[in-house]
Amino acid sequence: MKRLFLVVITLFITSLATSQTTFTIGDLTYETIDEASVKITKCSTNVVSVNIPSSVEYNNINHNVTIIGEDAFKACYSLTNVSIPESVHTIEEQAFYNCTKLSEINIPFNVTSIEGNTFRNCNALTSITIPNNVTSIEHHAFYSCDGLTSIIVPNNVTFIGEYAFGDCSNLNTITFGTNLNSMEKHIFQNSDNLTNIICLSSTPPNIESNTFEYSPTNKNLTIPFGSDYASWVNATNWVSINHKINEGENIILNNTFEITPTNKRKLINNGVLRITQNGELFSSIDETINGVFEIETPVLQTGKWSFIGAPFDDYKLDAIKKGTKDVSVSLFDYVGDSAGTWSANWATTETEVGKGEGFLIWPWYQEAVVFTSKSETENYSLNDADVVVSKSLTTFREGGNWMALANPYTFKLDISKFIQANSANIQGQDGIYTLDDEGAFQYLTSGAINLTEGFFVNFINPGNNSATFTKTQRFTPTTKNQNARKEFVKLVMIDGERETEILFAHSEKAEDEYDIYDANKLFSPIEIAEHYFLNGENALVKEEAKTLPYYATMNIKSHENKEVSFKASNIPTGLSVTIIDRENIITLNEGEIYTTDITTGENSERFKVLFDKTRSIEDMENADISISNSNRDITISSSQKDLIIEVYDTLGRKVFETKDYNFHLNATFNGIYLIKAYNKNAYSSKKILVK
Repeated sequence: MKRLFLVVITLFITSLATSQTTFTIGDLTYETIDEASVKITKCSTNVVSVNIPSSVEYNNINHNVTIIGEDAFKACYSLTNVSIPESVHTIEEQAFYNCTKLSEINIPFNVTSIEGNTFRNCNALTSITIPNNVTSIEHHAFYSCDGLTSIIVPNNVTFIGEYAFGDCSNLNTITFGTNLNSMEKHIFQNSDNLTNIICLSSTPPNIESNTFEYSPTNKNLTIPFGSDYASWVNATNWVSINHKINEGENIILNNTFEITPTNKRKLINNGVLRITQNGELFSSIDETINGVFEIETPVLQTGKWSFIGAPFDDYKLDAIKKGTKDVSVSLFDYVGDSAGTWSANWATTETEVGKGEGFLIWPWYQEAVVFTSKSETENYSLNDADVVVSKSLTTFREGGNWMALANPYTFKLDISKFIQANSANIQGQDGIYTLDDEGAFQYLTSGAINLTEGFFVNFINPGNNSATFTKTQRFTPTTKNQNARKEFVKLVMIDGERETEILFAHSEKAEDEYDIYDANKLFSPIEIAEHYFLNGENALVKEEAKTLPYYATMNIKSHENKEVSFKASNIPTGLSVTIIDRENIITLNEGEIYTTDITTGENSERFKVLFDKTRSIEDMENADISISNSNRDITISSSQKDLIIEVYDTLGRKVFETKDYNFHLNATFNGIYLIKAYNKNAYSSKKILVK
């Protein structure tokens, strides 16, 4: 009997400790959740303004306010504004349903979901900020919020439920974040002013056929610059929307981006679009960019002249000095006693330079110079079919009439195409002169003129002369020529049934025969800013290396503990591939596999790959390659296949390249030249006299 009594007492005390207690302070009614926290269950229906406290005291115990309960403020028709503390992490369903005068409210940072009907019929609500921690917006969450004109759905939201923004009659613009996956049906039903959709995802989220039911048919869709545009166009439920390409932020274009009628419909930019020295932008259709447009020239060296030119019309030199520490600019003179030479007078910031006109620039600090468009309101046209530079050449000196020009486009120019288009006026009809990295002029008949790069043309006669640029002169190297220089080494990471491949090849700018660069970004439209072996998304940045050894971190990210393997193949003679796994150093021969376990999370400091030579160039020299010269007829005798033959002048500049074992040097001047013949297994060189 005594034992039974004790059990009853214990159960009674436990019941008292865990029972929910309701109490009212001011206009709000609370219910205890546990000893430390409470939720709001009700508010006086005639309240106008509410400032919810972060904690309340009841029975001498302090309770944190963490939840706004279901129906807590429902039908508070007089309520105009609510202040919610950061202590609140949950707002339950219908919490502010039918608060028709509510015009001001904040959602705390720790809230992760906007529940069903939470703000339904809040007609006076004109704006609301959804915090970044929110991952879902449930059904009818903002249904019939007529006052909303725009809303931003943050990046972490992956789900939007039925009718979430339905009947929002004044909603004009909605922005979706990067991670949105499965939007349900009728989300924007009867939102009859919704004409602008911005989606920061590079691929289209899944939507139902009636997601935008009874909203305007003529809607503009804005997606990130460089998106997988084909996936948007082919997405059945997105295809009817007019696509625009825009990021709304600063964009740095590091590689070639082309706009054509089939893969891009519109390009707009409300921020800054910058093209780096390695990037290109080309449009085959009539397009403009709204906003600030920038082109970055190559890095300038202190104490050396650079030969560049403006990509904009009537360009004032003050714009080139924006963001630079100090530069001096000299223009080319065409009239007067100094015609045909660089001006001795420095150009001022008010000096105007025309599109396609070249000038010399001297930096007092090593830096990159950026050409900036005139203003944020100016439209930059991407459809300049022709750019003509005209000058009156009043003198004939030093063998010709020189004109200083520069590439006026946002893409590379083909030298041979430019020469062909202007051959009737060019002295010699077969070449231009550019300034190399050492400050010396080099004569070129082929190759590319980079963005903003300057060059000289020698015209036949004095008088009025002009040089014509066209978009058809765009430089597009052939696949055959590219592949001729690349012999890929494959390093494969095997993750279960999936294989991710990194390709390495000889560099065209190599200083040794076995220099390499990783040639591909893999399986992803997005490049990232480091050597990154990304398990799952499989992306790898492209980066060039000029000398061996080449040493790179493989930053592997895994979502689970698993086994991975590394295998190397297509390794040329003279090259070694080594995996460094912490203290373990594993040299992979052809086809060999190294297997190990990785753990969940980042493994950024664990794996590294080393490419190095196993023997020197001298070891490769052999009598199997012989080089002979007879009256400019060059003959290569060898049993080696696929030799590359290069000819260099006394300044170390390559003037000729071929894979033919018999060729004629008919385009070179008299003098001494070095001929190199090599492949992955052999190497030979010889100096010859051409006369």
